[in-house]
Amino acid sequence: MSYETCGTPGRGGTRALQRCGVALGSRTVDHHVMAPPALRACVRVCMQNALWSAKRNRDRISEIINYLERNMLELDEAAGEEDAGEA
Repeated sequence: MSYETCGTPGRGGTRALQRCGVALGSRTVDHHVMAPPALRACVRVCMQNALWSAKRNRDRISEIINYLERNMLELDEAAGEEDAGEA
């Protein structure tokens, strides 16, 4: 796989870096300093994808939590209305 194709959208993170031939470990950053421009571009795209994915996941989790809280409030209100109707 060429350096140019390894950073396509949806392929971020560790696997994409491995496909680029980037060594994973403590010396990874040092290797990037001397890396060819195509490899640096690939790593940059991979990191941008990983950051975007992490933000998307955090936003989705917040959305799900808000949805659950809203449902719990609605259920509490419905239970309160039922109790008031029985009395």
